[in-house]
Amino acid sequence: LLDKSTPDNTLVTTWRDNPYLTPQQVDEFEAMKERAMRPNATKYDTYMYRVYYLGEFAQMVGQIFPPPSVCTVAEYEEIPAKECIGIDFGFALDGDPTAVVGVKLWNNRIYCRQYIYQRGITSSEELAQMLHANGMTPYTLIVADYGGLGASRIRDLVTADNGKWTGDISRGFPVYNCIKTPIMAGVSEMLSMDGITVTDNSDFLRDEMEQYSFDDGGTPHGDDHAIDAGRYAFAYLRRLGA
Repeated sequence: LLDKSTPDNTLVTTWRDNPYLTPQQVDEFEAMKERAMRPNATKYDTYMYRVYYLGEFAQMVGQIFPPPSVCTVAEYEEIPAKECIGIDFGFALDGDPTAVVGVKLWNNRIYCRQYIYQRGITSSEELAQMLHANGMTPYTLIVADYGGLGASRIRDLVTADNGKWTGDISRGFPVYNCIKTPIMAGVSEMLSMDGITVTDNSDFLRDEMEQYSFDDGGTPHGDDHAIDAGRYAFAYLRRLGA
């Protein structure tokens, strides 16, 4: 059978034509439609709806994240959910920043708090001091990117550089390897939630979310250091079933 409404007379099928979908997968498709119908739907929401819900041809362009809502730090701290801290390391003095972002999941919504976003942190001990200053302890759940030089930075944070550090950070921090997933797979899972709220001091995270977009070739474009830190923490909480 041919569908003459398509340019090349091809047969168009959608998810409704698959009798083997689980109830959870059906819910995911319906959620795509709900996100695309929102007043603040992004072009990415529209793309996902057109391609995966309607079965149309579409090009993935435009802003990826919808504008996040904002809460105070005090409101974030009151959320009765487990917090996971994500770290995206920066290494060069004049290069990428180190981003540290806390994430909580509550009522199917993502809540994020930017703790650190700073260039020039080249010492693991300096980063550990900053983590300690932000209230993190040897009992804080922390995950980080182990790619490249990240593995050695994680080892330093865990072992306190083999006991060389002194004072309050002598025990180090329990930093776990993040769950590696393709970037857009992780972002898509974040967008499957009912929305994202960031604290009012998360200026760099908000800026990244506002400018993170697909170029004409469908490639993600823009700074994503804080986004990645949040994505690592989010993926870990989802794995824990939080």
